Amino acid sequence: MIDEQRFLELESTVKNMVKVGIVESFNQNNATARVVFEDANLKSYDLPIMVKQTKDNKDYWVPDIDEPVICVFLPTGIESGFILGAYYNQKDKPPVIDQNKRTVKFKDGTVIEYDRKQHKLTADVKGDIDIKATGKIDINASGAMNIHSDTSINITAPKIDLN
Repeated sequence: MIDEQRFLELESTVKNMVKVGIVESFNQNNATARVVFEDANLKSYDLPIMVKQTKDNKDYWVPDIDEPVICVFLPTGIESGFILGAYYNQKDKPPVIDQNKRTVKFKDGTVIEYDRKQHKLTADVKGDIDIKATGKIDINASGAMNIHSDTSINITAPKIDLN
């Protein structure tokens, strides 16, 4: 049978394992951030930010200052934890509401979206696009292909074949 003191300690540990807070600062080089937990009047140490991969393939994401995040802590305390990610709320709404779309919308208005129902990838970029390859680039379309520019189109190559 667990005595009351031990039960209260266990309850306190479990209650503090998952916390919701607001990003106060971040370290871009280490992909860590400090989070303020207003409900407990606490501030975290630098917490690693969870990403999809870090070894051979690398993913990078750092939350914005004042962005709400969910954190998980090891039973050892607030100094040993991770930022799991951000979440939508009353102030910050999803950029689309459609389960068939995966969308990334950036602060400058750039949107990259894939619609699996329509089988369509859309990139609406508010700036330049650079595509570089060390190998060849193939562009194939079953339908029509349209190229439009408001200024000019330049093609430079040692050989150009038009059929």
